[in-house]
Amino acid sequence: SVEVFVYNRWGELVWEGNALGQFWDGTHYLTNQPVPQDVYVYRLKYAYFNVNGYLKTKQRVGRIALIR
Repeated sequence: SVEVFVYNRWGELVWEGNALGQFWDGTHYLTNQPVPQDVYVYRLKYAYFNVNGYLKTKQRVGRIALIR
């Protein structure tokens, strides 16, 4: 499973997705309006089975520079 969240600089959620192949197109998830050019923070949560068959969960955080 996978979950992706994108936040603006004030911590407001601007997009979320939970399917492989789903991507953020630079619009706000509630209004479908383009968000301003800025740096956004993403949080990626995913689960997988390791080589021993145990379910593992991981989280990654990073930045996206949206340039229009």
